[in-house]
Amino acid sequence: MVISWQWLNEWVDLSGVSAQELAEKLTRASCEVEKIEMRNRALAHVQVAKVTAMSPHPNAKSLQIVTIDLGGSSSSVVCGAQNMHVGNFVAYAPVGTHFDDGMILSSKEIAGVASAGMLCSAKELGVSEDHQGLWILDSYLTDANAPLGKLLVDVLGLYSDTLLHIDNKSITHRNDLWGMLGMAREVAAVMDRPFSNPYDTPWQEARMQSLPSVATSPFTLEIKSDCALSYAGLLMDHVDVEQGSPLWLQYRLYLLGLRSINIIVDISNYVMLELGIPNHIYDRAKLAGNRLEVMELAEPRSFVTLDGQTRDLVVGDVVIADAQEVQIIAGIMGGEASMVESGTKAILLEAAVWDASTVRKSSLRLGLRTDSSTRYEKSLDPHAITLTLLRMSALIEELMPQAVISSPILMAREAQSRPQSITIEQSWVHRRLGLELSYQSMAEILSRLAYHTELTDDGLRVTPPTFRATKSTAIAEDILEEILRVYGFDRIVPQPPHLPVAPNFLADFVQIERRIQDFMVLHAQAFEVMTHPLVGLELLERAHWPAHNEALKMLNSTNVEHDRMRPTLVASLLRALELNSKHSDAFRLFELGRVQEHDPVNFSKECKHLAILYYDYKASPFMQLLDHTQALGRYLNQEISIELEPKAMPLYPEDWFGLHPYERASLSVNGVVCGSVSAIHPLLLKEYKVRGHASLLLLEMSVLPSATERKEFPYKSLSRYPSSRFDSTWILKEEQKTSDLMAVLASVDIPYLQEYSMFDIYQPAESKERHVTMRAIFGSQEATLDAKQVKEAEERVMQAFSEAGYLLKQ
Repeated sequence: MVISWQWLNEWVDLSGVSAQELAEKLTRASCEVEKIEMRNRALAHVQVAKVTAMSPHPNAKSLQIVTIDLGGSSSSVVCGAQNMHVGNFVAYAPVGTHFDDGMILSSKEIAGVASAGMLCSAKELGVSEDHQGLWILDSYLTDANAPLGKLLVDVLGLYSDTLLHIDNKSITHRNDLWGMLGMAREVAAVMDRPFSNPYDTPWQEARMQSLPSVATSPFTLEIKSDCALSYAGLLMDHVDVEQGSPLWLQYRLYLLGLRSINIIVDISNYVMLELGIPNHIYDRAKLAGNRLEVMELAEPRSFVTLDGQTRDLVVGDVVIADAQEVQIIAGIMGGEASMVESGTKAILLEAAVWDASTVRKSSLRLGLRTDSSTRYEKSLDPHAITLTLLRMSALIEELMPQAVISSPILMAREAQSRPQSITIEQSWVHRRLGLELSYQSMAEILSRLAYHTELTDDGLRVTPPTFRATKSTAIAEDILEEILRVYGFDRIVPQPPHLPVAPNFLADFVQIERRIQDFMVLHAQAFEVMTHPLVGLELLERAHWPAHNEALKMLNSTNVEHDRMRPTLVASLLRALELNSKHSDAFRLFELGRVQEHDPVNFSKECKHLAILYYDYKASPFMQLLDHTQALGRYLNQEISIELEPKAMPLYPEDWFGLHPYERASLSVNGVVCGSVSAIHPLLLKEYKVRGHASLLLLEMSVLPSATERKEFPYKSLSRYPSSRFDSTWILKEEQKTSDLMAVLASVDIPYLQEYSMFDIYQPAESKERHVTMRAIFGSQEATLDAKQVKEAEERVMQAFSEAGYLLKQ
C-alpha cells in the first residue's frame, strides 16, 4: 500500500508536519511505514521550453544542438533524442536541477560543445514509463497559451510528491485503510487535524437526488449466491473512451503504481485507490440479454481473463454472467469479452462486496492475486458500494461532460449487517489503562475515528462505523485499543498493577511429575527422553508388543512410522536403548508420557505412565532400579511396596516376550497395585543387538495424585557414629519367593538394625536354585557399636533366616 502526501493534503492540512514525523506516528498508532520515498524532485525546477532551431552536432552524428526559447531568454542544449522538431514544446531542466537518483545537473561540454541543462523524457521526470524520446508537450500547450519559461508544475499541475510505503501485513485487519479516503481519516485522527471529507452525507444525498428515477434502458441484476454481501450497478451512456485521460489522472495513477489504459479504466482504478472499494465497468453493448447474474458454477469451465490468460474454473466458483457467457470471476478479475474499448459508448458501473474467505480460496487456487482480491480478502464494508457508484459517476461526468447517467442505482442486494453498540465504563478503562480519561475525552477521540458515542447511565455507548464493524471492532477491548492508540501508547507511564498477590499452587499431578523429574535427574542421574506419541506398526512388532492400536490409526498419515497412537512407552524406549547402547556402557533413561488404548464407548482411553530404563554392560541393574524405586517413593512422600516374583505384572502383557522369568517385581503405591519392574529378556536384547543387561519399570501415574492419605515418614538426623555392614547369601529353592526373604527381617525385632535390602540375586547355570544376597546395616544414634554388639546382631539375622527354613550358602 502506497500513500501520496499530496493526495492526503487535499483532505488533511499537514502544514508543519514532516514526512518522518507522520511516519513515526502512523507506525505507533495505525500501521507500519516501511519506507519514505521522495518522488520527482526535478519537477520543481523543470521549465516549459519551445524548440526554435536544431543543427547537427559537429563531432557526433547521433547528437543534435537544440536551441530553445524560454520566454525572455534562450539556451542551447546538446540532445540525443530524435523525436522532436522545430516548434515542439519540451520540458527543460536547467543547470542545478536535482533528480531522484542524486544527480545534479551542471553545465558541461558534450563532445566539445557546451550544453546548459537537459531536455527530458517523461520517464526521467517520473511522469510515465515512456523513454522512447523527449516528452513532447504539444498535446497540452499551444502557441496561444504556452507560458515559456514557466515551471512545469504550475503549467500542467504536476508536482513533486512524498510516498509513504505501508507494510500490507500491518493493515490486514483494517479494511478501511486500503483507500486514500480512509487513510486520510486515520491521519487526521492520529495527528489531531481536521478531516475534510468531500464525500460526506450531504454530498451523497445531493448526488442521489440528481439521479434519474427510472432507467432509460432495461437492465436486470440478479443474485443467486450468498458470496455477494452487497451488489449494485449504475447505467451511463454517451461516454467517449477515445478522448484519453487527463494528465493529472495518469500522473496520480502512475505515482501509486498503476499504468494508464483508457479514461474509463483509469477512473475505475482511481476510485478504487481513493475509496478502497474495487469496482468494475462493463461495455453494455457486449452484455447479452441486458442482464447480469451472480451465481455459482454448476460445472467446470475455462475463462479468459483481462490479462489474456485462460483460467480453469471449478464447480462452486462464484462468477458474474450475462445471458450467455461468464463475464467476471467475482472479486478477482473480469474477462476479455466485456472489456471497455475505444468504441464503447454505453457502460454499466458495478460495485460489490464479496465474502472474504470465498475470494481468498478462489484466488489461491487460481494463483491469481489482483488489487481487487487483495482488498476483498480484508472484509470490506458492504455499505460502501453506493458511495463508490456515486463517486465513479461524478468523476465520469466531470471528465466527460457529454456522458449521461441513465438509471437510478440498481441495488440487487443491499448490505444487511448493522454495527453493534458496545458500552464501556470509565472505571473499567482506568483499570485497564491506568489512565484517568473522562467520558468527554474518550468520546472526542472516538469521534475523530468516525465512531458514534452516546453517554448513558451504564457508561459510554459506542457504535462503530460500518467500515470498522466487519472485522476490527467486536468487543470492548477493541474500543479500548482505539482510544489508546490515538491517545498515544508512549504517553502511558509504566507502573505496577495494584492487584492482590496470591501464591499460585500447581496441581497435584504437576507437582508429582516435577518431583519425579527432580529425583530422576538429580539423584538417580538419569536422562529424560521424550519419544514421539505416534508410532508405527513395525516398531510395535519389533518389540513383540501385542496391542497394535489399529482402532487408533490415522486415516491420512503421511508416514508409516508415525501412523497410530502409541499403546505403550516400551517400544520407543527399546529403540532408545538400541541407539544409546552403541555409544555407552551404562546409562539411565526415563520418560513421562501418555499412552492410548481403544475404548469402544469413548473411542480412546488416555493414561499417563512413568517408564524408567536402566542399562549396564557388565551387570544387571535390576536391584539398583528397585532400590531407586523405593527411594523415589520416599522422595514423593509415598509408600511404594515391591513384590518380587509376582503372579501378575501390571502394565505388561502376560505373555510378553520381553519379560524376564525371575528378575521381575510388581509395585504398589499405598496398597494399590499400579506398576511393574522387569529385567529385559536376553533374547529380546539379542534381537535389538544390545549386549549387556537392561531393566525396565512401568508405573501408572494416575494412582499417585489420587492417594490422598500420604504416609508421613519420621525424620532422623544423620548418625554421628559409624555403622557396620553385614552381607549374607541364602539359597532359595524354586518354590521359595524372594519377597518372603525380605519379609523375614521385617517381622523380627533385631537390635541396632537400621536398614536392610536385597543386594544381589544369582542364578547358577543349569540349576533352579537362586542365591540371594541380603545386606543389613547396624548402627546406633547414641554410640559406636562394639564388636560384641555387632556380633550379636549378626547372629540374630542368621538365626531369623535359619528358623524360616533358608539355607546359608557357605
